[in-house]
Amino acid sequence: MVWSVDVRRFWQYIACFLLIHFQCLSAFSPYYRQSCQSHNSQRKDGFKIKHAFSFHISATSDSNSSQEKRRQSLVVGNDPLLSLNMNLDALARAQAAERAQELYQRIAALHREGYYAVSPDVVSFNSVIKAWQSDPSRALEFWEQEVDQLAPKDKPNTRSFNTFLLSLANAGLYKSAEELLEQMKNSESVVVPDRITYNTVLLSYLLSAEGSIAADRAEMLLKEMLSGENDLSLASIHYCRPDIISFNTVIATWANHPNPEVAVAKVEEWLQFVKSYSGVKPDIYTYTTVLHAWARYGRTRREKPRTKTENRTTYDDSSAERIREIFQEIDNAGLVPNRVTYTVAMQELALNANGGPETARELLREMLAKCDAHPEARPDVVTFSVLIDAYSDLASEFPEESIQSCTTIFSEMKQLAKKWPDVAPNERTYTSMISVLAQSRTREAGPLAEKLLQDMWNTPELTPSSYHYNACINVYAKSSRVDKAIRAERIWQDMKAKGIAEGTITYNTLLAVTSGVFGSSNVKKSGLKLGIKVFQSLQENPECIPNTLSYFYWFKTIRRLMEHNHPLRDSVVRQAFDLCCQQGCLNDTLLQYLITHFDSMCELLEPFIQVEGKQGQKDPFTIECLPREWSKNAWESRSQVEW
Repeated sequence: MVWSVDVRRFWQYIACFLLIHFQCLSAFSPYYRQSCQSHNSQRKDGFKIKHAFSFHISATSDSNSSQEKRRQSLVVGNDPLLSLNMNLDALARAQAAERAQELYQRIAALHREGYYAVSPDVVSFNSVIKAWQSDPSRALEFWEQEVDQLAPKDKPNTRSFNTFLLSLANAGLYKSAEELLEQMKNSESVVVPDRITYNTVLLSYLLSAEGSIAADRAEMLLKEMLSGENDLSLASIHYCRPDIISFNTVIATWANHPNPEVAVAKVEEWLQFVKSYSGVKPDIYTYTTVLHAWARYGRTRREKPRTKTENRTTYDDSSAERIREIFQEIDNAGLVPNRVTYTVAMQELALNANGGPETARELLREMLAKCDAHPEARPDVVTFSVLIDAYSDLASEFPEESIQSCTTIFSEMKQLAKKWPDVAPNERTYTSMISVLAQSRTREAGPLAEKLLQDMWNTPELTPSSYHYNACINVYAKSSRVDKAIRAERIWQDMKAKGIAEGTITYNTLLAVTSGVFGSSNVKKSGLKLGIKVFQSLQENPECIPNTLSYFYWFKTIRRLMEHNHPLRDSVVRQAFDLCCQQGCLNDTLLQYLITHFDSMCELLEPFIQVEGKQGQKDPFTIECLPREWSKNAWESRSQVEW
């Protein structure tokens, strides 16, 4: 289980920081990716906002009326408008958009009928737009319905437009955000964009699904902001000098570029620019984003296939070395790394050939030493779990040391959880621990995994899932224990007794256990009996679909545990092969495995193809010679299966 700090959690962290510093009316929703997904169709078709806003921009006065009206309401004291706006603001913060809009429209209707002393003003209007921050289509619908009802002195202002822009940004609708910005920049408009406007449009690029295009557009907009300093024709209300938020947003957009090499080059280019830019200095969020880009770069290079002659140390050198340099730059700048800064660095250094888990543990010790004076540097459960996960790569080579180190870290987490509850091991931490045990392939790994599973049941805040049971069974699939089948079956029975649903992965992992059974004839018979039970359960379970891996492990179980001269062996193989073909799970790798290990397969396939080649040739058949339906659902890549 690889902890993806760079995906949801990292971008949530960066985007939340950026939004807080935009000083908009609303806080950023932490589920912006769901917002992006829910508006995919809008990205494709465009978001039609021109008609809704073109008239109102030119008719609006930008006099900071929101703040002024709040001040006036406080002076008056018990003002019904103040009461309305406070309620609307509370509903907006709670993201209760339907209730906010209903309250606004009800008060507006009561005022028109003479039952309420005041009508909603621009502050009220902005609060409802803020409430619809996660749904720009509903925000636009409200705008079109209510904007004409506002008094002339209460027409939408710059803050109104910025609040709506934020809803577009949250959904990643950068094209619509660009269109609205262009309308605000119109020379006839008295609603003018400010720095928050530009920064919010930059945010829309960061949260969009078009990484490379968005990064280029974000850079262009930032350069437009920079151009106003030396171009007197732009030294007007349209010019907004970029701040560190502007730069951080563009750097974060480049860091998310689909090409990690391009990402590190561009974030470094902009980091150097910020260092030399007057009045702005890189902050910890700048450096954290640059670290993230280098971590992605290092991970991508590790995952890239290498030749046997390539040296891993040289291959990984650049990212690890640059991460160390960035930490030195942070220290020289008088900044303190925060939790995410450390966690991103630890994830890369722990897996890097020029670092390793012990290097990452040094950073963890540094965090613990600093956290009393700097609470932002205190580690959490993700920090520790990333470190545990790193030992999975080392467990096969250094099994005992890896298990001991992870056990120590796990115990430390439980001890620190008494002081800091958010350090307590969670479900993913247990998964990482079990993964280390599986990779170690030691004799004691299985019982230790079972203890972890029981520990989860004894922890009220945790509930083991099928994922944990599957991982625990997988420990025995990789184990050299003679009793692996008995122990795996016991876990399976416990899983069913606890009401945890089995999946195809569960059955495949159990078959992986039986395919590796060894020992006396009684042990093999016991393993075969379990294999038959598992395979039948898989076929009978309507919620599960057998795949190529299912049949591979089942055929391997037959080959290893069923005697070669057993009278039913060929019949069992034939029946399993028929099912495999009916379900379209046969691929070339599985076909060659069957031909190699079961003599009856050549005779079985003769009606379909003409065997050519010399006697003893191992690969006379290919999947192209057989009916296409036999392989319609098969896995194509050999790498998907541990043959």
